[in-house]
Amino acid sequence: MGSSAVLFAEMQKTSMIFRMRWVVRASCITASLIGGQSVCQGKFVGQIVSQETGEPVAATVRLTDEAGALVEIEGEHAHVEYLQLRWCYVDGEIQVERPDSEGLNMTIRRGLETIPLETTIGNEPEQVFRLKRWINMKEEGYISGDTHVHFLELEQCHLQMRAEDLEVLNLLTSDFTDDVHKFSGDLDPISTPGHWVYVGQEFRDWQQGHINLLRLRELVEPVEPFGGTFRDNSHPHMLVSPAAREALAQDAALTWAHFGDIPGAESPIAISLGLIDAVDLISQGDPTKPPLHWEPWRMEQPDHLPRLESLAGIELYYQYLNAGFQIPMAAGTDKMSDRIPVGSSRLYVNTAGDRSYDAWIEGLKVGNGFITNGPLLMFSVDDYHSGEVVGFEGRKEMVVRCKGLHRLHNPARVWLPAIRSLRQSLLADPVGDSFPVGPIWEILLP
Repeated sequence: MGSSAVLFAEMQKTSMIFRMRWVVRASCITASLIGGQSVCQGKFVGQIVSQETGEPVAATVRLTDEAGALVEIEGEHAHVEYLQLRWCYVDGEIQVERPDSEGLNMTIRRGLETIPLETTIGNEPEQVFRLKRWINMKEEGYISGDTHVHFLELEQCHLQMRAEDLEVLNLLTSDFTDDVHKFSGDLDPISTPGHWVYVGQEFRDWQQGHINLLRLRELVEPVEPFGGTFRDNSHPHMLVSPAAREALAQDAALTWAHFGDIPGAESPIAISLGLIDAVDLISQGDPTKPPLHWEPWRMEQPDHLPRLESLAGIELYYQYLNAGFQIPMAAGTDKMSDRIPVGSSRLYVNTAGDRSYDAWIEGLKVGNGFITNGPLLMFSVDDYHSGEVVGFEGRKEMVVRCKGLHRLHNPARVWLPAIRSLRQSLLADPVGDSFPVGPIWEILLP
């Protein structure tokens, strides 16, 4: 909790001596009077476990008093902001000084696949909190990953991944991060089965575009400075395509960073030349806000950068598809501080039982998955799944099947954007609903 400030005050009144001790701790003031009652019940210890296995699990916790003021838990721990609220990272246990005159409200969350738990701490000195999954994407054959994280200390990666139920974290060094020493050209030793950390690189030119170099064996020079003009700094431009070729020669995987709102001038060239494996369509982890790149950092977009409408890059992405480019989607948070949780935007890849970092990378390249900041969507065309190609000659009727899921409520409708074989987009109602298994849509493509 940190050091306590202790003030002793002795007061004498006639023949009676009162001794009063004040103990001030981060969120609890305890006053005890000889012969009186304490206004603090002492320490509360809570255990956080999986309801399915009974094993301790990492999570994020938010404690507030009856007035709604944030109460800090004991011990050193990292924090994160999510849904405009501040959370504490914990590794299976919390300890806090509990006031006597009021209760404590607690919310526990753990990534996208677990139901958030809201409760009130009672009078017991200890309590076990059981977190329940509403779905287990591992059992469905998926691995979840974040393509784009900065600044996070390696020793914090593992805890935050487990607390967010994230399996792959790509920590990227770049011209502004001053942490090239983290790069090894291989999985970081902090990795364990089911939680893989790989330090890659983000190569940046502010007008040409930014690319994420994943599973990189050697850094692509120059690491710094960036290219182009950003705010008051200007450097010679650096073409993205040569850097992409150098990375691909190392069998790296390349995603175009935050393509949704900063697609960059060179992306048509790099995509046309087949130098980009996927584009990061979403980079904002808060599903209640527009996915604008600048919002998480509370920054105004610089005037010298193109001002694009929200989701302009997503509209551009569909133009690439309609032009015949089979470019998969990816997602990364671009986390630079505690204002975004790792994996709040993530890519789920179906690896067909091969649970490894390399399997996630190869699935990213072929598009075997989906991106999300909350809802989960499984998709097939006849018996083909995401990333596969349906080949035929002439005309063919196909049935599109979608299964949409969310931990709080299921989607009501599904939208199928227009593609070359369709003259208009399709909006369909579900044919069945059995939460958390459904709803399920079936759409006939003529």
